[in-house]
Amino acid sequence: MPNTIAPDGFAATHRWDRNFFLAFAALSWIAIVMGFGPGMGGQLRGLTPAPPPIVHVHVAVFSGWMILFTAQIWLIRSGRADLHRKLGLIAFALVPVMVVLGVATALVSRGLRFEAGNVEMLAFMIVPLTDMVLFPSFAIPGLLWRKDRARHKRLMLLATATLLPA
Repeated sequence: MPNTIAPDGFAATHRWDRNFFLAFAALSWIAIVMGFGPGMGGQLRGLTPAPPPIVHVHVAVFSGWMILFTAQIWLIRSGRADLHRKLGLIAFALVPVMVVLGVATALVSRGLRFEAGNVEMLAFMIVPLTDMVLFPSFAIPGLLWRKDRARHKRLMLLATATLLPA
């Protein structure tokens, strides 16, 4: 595939793209498992209380984004750009759902901790709320510029990266 340069100076492809995007997805999954695994293990063993139902919905939807992101990388690596474009339309529905759900989950989770007397947790509300501003700020332009490969893939990577601090 030729390394064409977009009018703004971004190369549409780079020789390291295939491995970089795959490595990013793999490291993201590792970070998610390492970050949430211990808490889930405690819940499965009955050592910690189960989270509210909104957290379960949040996990399902945000996992759906990561599955979609990983599948999209795999489809491009496999030369199935046609299927990548069709499957990518799911993201148009996921983005607004994720933003609303992300804010609601943060408010419910932090509210429960505040009621339990953990006032310091309220100070960390800035992290999930900032993530829910940054995520659509990258994802929406990334989806709208999906015909510009150079912009699209970088913006979708940034959108996904904004979800990982949680």
